Amino acid sequence: MNGATGMDTAVTDGIGTDGTGRTDGTDGEAAPLPGQRTPEGASARPAPLRLELLVHGVGGTTPEVMLESPHLKQMTGDSMSGTYRRWPDQDAEQHPADYAGDAVLEAYSWAKLTSGAASRALWLLLLPFMFANLVHWMRPPGPPGAAAHPRLNGVYSALARLLAVSLTVLLTAGACEIAMDLAAWQCAADGACVAHHSWVVFALGGHGGWWGQPGRRLVVAALVPLAMLAALGQLSRVTWSSYERVRPMSAPRTGDEPIEMETSGFWYGVATVGRLRPLHLAAGLLTVAWTVLVPVIARDRQAAPHQAWIGIALLVLLVAVGALLLAGLGTGADALPPRVLLTVAAGLAVLVFGYAAWTRPAWTATGPLPGAEQGFAALLAGQLVLTLALAVTALSLTRGHRTTTPADPVATSNATTLPDPAATTDPAPAVPTNAAVPANLSAAANGTETTKATVPIDPTVQLNSGAPSTPAAPVDPAVPGAMAALASSPPADATVPIDPTVQLNSGAPSTPAAPVDLAAVVDRAGVGEFVGHIDPAAPVDPRLVVPRPELGAAEPADVGFGGPGGSALRGLAGPATGLLALGLGALFTSGAALLAAQRLAGKGDRPQAVPLLVWHASGTTLLAPVLLAVVLRLVVSLLRAKKALRSAVLAAYDEPPTTDSPRTGQITTALAGARLTEAGTGVIGTLALAAAVQLLVALAGALFSGESLTAATADLGMIGSRLGEMLQSLGGWLTTAFLVGLVALGRSAYTSPTRRRTVGVLWDIGTFWPRAAHPLAPPCYAERAVPDIEARMRTWLAADPARRLVLSAHSQGTVLAAAAMWQLDPATRGRVALLTYGSPLRRLYGRFFPAYMGPDQLMRLQRDMPRWDNLFRLTDPIGGPVRIPACAGSPAPDQPAFPDPLAFGRSEEYPILVPVNGHFDYRLDPRFLLARDALLGAIEEAPTTVG
Repeated sequence: MNGATGMDTAVTDGIGTDGTGRTDGTDGEAAPLPGQRTPEGASARPAPLRLELLVHGVGGTTPEVMLESPHLKQMTGDSMSGTYRRWPDQDAEQHPADYAGDAVLEAYSWAKLTSGAASRALWLLLLPFMFANLVHWMRPPGPPGAAAHPRLNGVYSALARLLAVSLTVLLTAGACEIAMDLAAWQCAADGACVAHHSWVVFALGGHGGWWGQPGRRLVVAALVPLAMLAALGQLSRVTWSSYERVRPMSAPRTGDEPIEMETSGFWYGVATVGRLRPLHLAAGLLTVAWTVLVPVIARDRQAAPHQAWIGIALLVLLVAVGALLLAGLGTGADALPPRVLLTVAAGLAVLVFGYAAWTRPAWTATGPLPGAEQGFAALLAGQLVLTLALAVTALSLTRGHRTTTPADPVATSNATTLPDPAATTDPAPAVPTNAAVPANLSAAANGTETTKATVPIDPTVQLNSGAPSTPAAPVDPAVPGAMAALASSPPADATVPIDPTVQLNSGAPSTPAAPVDLAAVVDRAGVGEFVGHIDPAAPVDPRLVVPRPELGAAEPADVGFGGPGGSALRGLAGPATGLLALGLGALFTSGAALLAAQRLAGKGDRPQAVPLLVWHASGTTLLAPVLLAVVLRLVVSLLRAKKALRSAVLAAYDEPPTTDSPRTGQITTALAGARLTEAGTGVIGTLALAAAVQLLVALAGALFSGESLTAATADLGMIGSRLGEMLQSLGGWLTTAFLVGLVALGRSAYTSPTRRRTVGVLWDIGTFWPRAAHPLAPPCYAERAVPDIEARMRTWLAADPARRLVLSAHSQGTVLAAAAMWQLDPATRGRVALLTYGSPLRRLYGRFFPAYMGPDQLMRLQRDMPRWDNLFRLTDPIGGPVRIPACAGSPAPDQPAFPDPLAFGRSEEYPILVPVNGHFDYRLDPRFLLARDALLGAIEEAPTTVG
């Protein structure tokens, strides 16, 4: 153990966003956890030492809150991340008998990897870079067995990298527009502007002097974009040293050919970021040099043709180096090492600056900066072409995959059904805590099985196979329902065809799907494997079943919560996110340029920003009605869903239909609001379409009119001219307000745990993936967290082959946990059970990143584990079911939905009104202990070795 100094501190102020206990805002005391120990003597034979490793979600949960103790010992890690135990448990390995029938609690904290100083809120200005990086990971899965699959994957990744570097060029060009065009070229040449801004006199030679010539002013102003590039490069290098350069533990890999999430270098992006960073900085340097060179060439071709050839030669060199750069990004093969290419670009920039600073006494600056309008138009058109090519590639990859359209929350809520009250059975003694319980926890509590419980696949049955498989493990008659499942199974020598209309772990058959060839084979100690492709877009029943709160109630398996399967936006989530990145990048650039022009001009008419940027910023004003329409649509859907759910909620809690209580509205709001998450794909699609329209209109308006919006509408009468002026003026202020509000929101999220919950969900998704496309994006915290979790599990289990581990994760922690499990070899994975709650694995990651966390990858993960239980609530707007079927030797992961709240009003059991927990406090639910004890029993029976 890497034992650090003991930590004897008071419970810090924080919110337990991982559901392991949180601080209530009233008195600051942590809510107590239920008892974690199982009854002594539950197992007749000595059990091996078991560890429950807790992984929190977003929100900055502290180890003290997770373990509900102020006296902790840091077992591994540093000040950024590490594992902690309660002080009495630090030497649990020396006293395993003291933990018989229980597990040692250990918490992994990664909160500081995504939080820290409020200055980190400035990273939100890099939001376009983050979106561009996500485009790379949103690649749809290719059709199974397609010969062109790897080639299409390569094309998609190349287009994503080219789109990312175009955003670096756009940001640099925006800085050049403000410093070099508006300030150095236009304002410094205008007497009124110089008189209004005295700093221009010294900084840019507004009243003459050595640097008063236009070429020299451009060289001085070029220091602004160069400083910006230097800051971005330094920020990328610092985060690269803190995240990507931390080498994961090397471990032997065994088993099948690894999928991408299982490759050893997946979470070690030192080479990728180290290669991309100099290429992007070189692209920025070439942009600055181009902006300086084009006006100088334009002047020399008219006034000094004998020396224009120097500038033309430099221009050819810039184009050649840029072509090498783009070819390297597109093909992945560098003609020159990236650092050499960066050095060449820097050298060319110095030559260009020297050429521009050459004495040209009669040169005066007039009009806008030559080449600026054409450069922005070419860049924007190229970005739109790249996005179109990306969409075509994504559609080619999704060919052969079925996709489903997200169900309307209103329509689905109208189909709400209730459990049959007649199906409710009387409570019976609960199963022993050390026994492997069936998937339906309430049925286990009753000692009965409902008709909708999942029946594990019998591994003795040949499914579309020509040879018998290994016999199944003996059935424990003490487990309720086990003998019934055995009696209903066919003989071992029978061949049973699979009915494609049957949906495993479902309360009712779904719409017939395409036939799927599944072969369940037992290759690792009775752990089954599904061979063949599972249709990720199989239709689901949209009905919402509100669970009853009592433990003895029948719990029909929900089959509709969490939305449909398949890739989001029919596989076009990547191109849509790319459009959002372009829209945000153009918004930042045009808004800053228009505001700078307005501030420099004062009451005059110069300087004027590039017309294309003016048109784009002006269009921001028209986005307000679009956003308003989206918000109204969501509000209407929420209200209609609340109304439709009212009777269902009252029936589930045995309340009279005429009940008029604020509690009803509270519960229905939580249920309806949780289902609005599925509307997020539609919102993304709408915003992406609006961004595309805004870009196209700005491009067309600038190209056809050749002037700003105000000038183009000057001849349209009083109303038309006033409207153009209003749109142009409001556009600059709205974009500025958006930037300031974005930074303020990020700053408050770093200082306020409450806001961090909301903002943190989107931010942690965006920064979860490695920087494979854009090296200047915010750093990937998972490149520290995933190897941390993997190394802790691997080393702790390697010390004793009898040890077992439960990986207990909440929210975003479930994604980290799954990623760490993929990194384990099958033998080690076979000694770890996974308990996830409030998990976005399928609901968000499986839909938006299907090539990496789709159903096939999740099923491969389940195959090697002794048990995986997934818990969720219908009031959870983030977590949901994973919807993968049962595997031989292991039931389907999804448990019946937890009721929330646990009681409608006051009762003998709950005399004080219980809250609607939604995404939080899963570990306070009594059903959680049943699931936890089931996993502890399952891993106790797991074999010592696998394979």
